[in-house]
Amino acid sequence: MVGEIIEPRKNVPRAIFISGVIITLIYVLGTAALLIALPQQEIGILSGVGRAIAAVQDKMGFGLLAGASAFLIALGGMGGVSSWLAGSSRIPYVAGIDRYLPTAFGKVHPRFGSPHIALLLTGGISSLVILLGFVGSSVKEAYEELALFTTIVYFIPYLYLFASLIKLGVGSTPPGVIPIPGGRAGTIAVGTVGFLTTAVAIVFALFPPPDTTRPLVYEAKILGGCALLLGCGWLLYRRGRRI
Repeated sequence: MVGEIIEPRKNVPRAIFISGVIITLIYVLGTAALLIALPQQEIGILSGVGRAIAAVQDKMGFGLLAGASAFLIALGGMGGVSSWLAGSSRIPYVAGIDRYLPTAFGKVHPRFGSPHIALLLTGGISSLVILLGFVGSSVKEAYEELALFTTIVYFIPYLYLFASLIKLGVGSTPPGVIPIPGGRAGTIAVGTVGFLTTAVAIVFALFPPPDTTRPLVYEAKILGGCALLLGCGWLLYRRGRRI
């Protein structure tokens, strides 16, 4: 993706800082607004945002807009899913181009120009994971399982990322590396804090929520899903080593 960015060495660090500040503000302000609109005991994991918006609209005399707000929230969720699928499909697409996966994954649709094979793969896997999440679980439990499973799978690459940063700080700095403020000590500190924070988040996600009715089923889904995805990654790595 570097080839698609104008002056990446200048703009990527700037974009990381700006987006980090904006994302933090969005989450902090959104959580604060939710707590102001509803008492803590009335906030549900599935309907917290929707109920908060409806409560504020009722107080302001705009209760009729609750349906429109729910529609916009659903529309925004669909847009988020679309962006996630479009982004994640680039991984098997590029892997197909580099022959880590069968070359069919590197093909694009003759009419739409999209990596349709990669999109079908990621969409199929996502649908299968969602269906398995509902096996032996309620809607609330399935949502929690999928959210925590996503957290673990999403954070594992960050362990490697921060470990690489620590190694970079300990060893000699290769030419062309964008420095972190604080020099070698700052690099090691940032890498260590990031690694420990990510590891703690993964460990906490392995524990089932207090109201889980079948904790063994929860653990089997989380650990089994992680093992399956890590196994797929290992097979791709072995295939790449043989090329």
